[in-house]
Amino acid sequence: DSVIVEGDTWEDLKKGVGHHPSTANAGEKGNAVYSGHDDVYGEVFRRLEELKPGDVVTVYAGIHLYRYEVKRVRIVSPKETAVLAATSDATLTLITCYPYRVDTQRLVVVAKLVE
Repeated sequence: DSVIVEGDTWEDLKKGVGHHPSTANAGEKGNAVYSGHDDVYGEVFRRLEELKPGDVVTVYAGIHLYRYEVKRVRIVSPKETAVLAATSDATLTLITCYPYRVDTQRLVVVAKLVE
């Protein structure tokens, strides 16, 4: 559980999970991209690597609750920007550094809205 802040700079992520500017909001059509630290500042995404296809992620936006089903988990280069690309359906993309305390790559979890 963590608060969501607008922005995903180093300073933003000290406060919680950061919503990447210009991506969809939770529950909307498009790619809603959120980032969080796994090994500093509360380790909000410490257990992100435990998610697997079929798991459900819940996002609260105001009074609304959105459930997303994990479709895939990937390890990518920090320079891989395709994970930020717009989508035609309601997608949730969660990003953190990987591996734990090494942070040379990025762990990316992609989920689709189920309700």
